Amino acid sequence: MQAVILAAGQGIRLRPMTSFIPKCLLKVGKKPILEHTFSQLPNEIHEVIIVVGHLQEQIRKYFGRNFCGRPIRYIEQPEKLGTGHALFICKNSLEDKKFLVMMGDDLYLKKRHQKMSKA
Repeated sequence: MQAVILAAGQGIRLRPMTSFIPKCLLKVGKKPILEHTFSQLPNEIHEVIIVVGHLQEQIRKYFGRNFCGRPIRYIEQPEKLGTGHALFICKNSLEDKKFLVMMGDDLYLKKRHQKMSKA
């Protein structure tokens, strides 16, 4: 199963903090939000697709091509057309009809995603 993480937004409501750092790289404790997200992915996830846009080079540099033992594929959302569009541009990269969608700036609990991945 694949996970799609939407992380292309500008984080306008969190400015000035997000003027120079993507919202998903803001730290909660000692780790960026997106790193917390990776640590909570269900075991069934074999690949992560991250939709990037605003300050994407920082996200690519931090996570690289593989993080927490999972390969990462980046898809750029060049225009700010919302979450529906972000998912739409992933359609050719999705291998199955069943995949997990997560927001790059939310915190998650693994046990909840474990249940969803088995549904």
